[in-house]
Amino acid sequence: MSRSRAATVSEDESLVPPLVGDDGAQPDDSTTETADPTNAGPRRRDPKEKVPQTARLWGFVRHLSLQEILNGDGGKTAAPAEQDAKLWWDVDRHRFLVVSEDVIIDDLSPLQFVQFVRELRDVTSRILYKFERRNDGSTGRAHRVWS
Repeated sequence: MSRSRAATVSEDESLVPPLVGDDGAQPDDSTTETADPTNAGPRRRDPKEKVPQTARLWGFVRHLSLQEILNGDGGKTAAPAEQDAKLWWDVDRHRFLVVSEDVIIDDLSPLQFVQFVRELRDVTSRILYKFERRNDGSTGRAHRVWS
């Protein structure tokens, strides 16, 4: 190989980063981006966690069957049933908790909760109820948020 050809090859080879195992060196961690699953979006709670003692019941979401929608009687009772998803406000962490069967299934920031409510409004098979708050801080009657 001529001297100019050798210089060209060595310049080209220096532009290619070394592969792992070629010289035993690992790629630089500062240049490689790794996906950290703990920072990928909102924090989800462990599905076995219970509702904290300081949380208060904010409302519930009822999923109606087709028969209840057609009869128009799905939203007449404003008391939470066992199959309804309950919404709790975690006072300490300032988060909304979506609870089904007494287990937290989602943990929402106030902004995420607003989006959650907007999406619920477009679904005709679900009704959102909100509990009124009394002056003493206790939970009052449940009111249908929209009809």
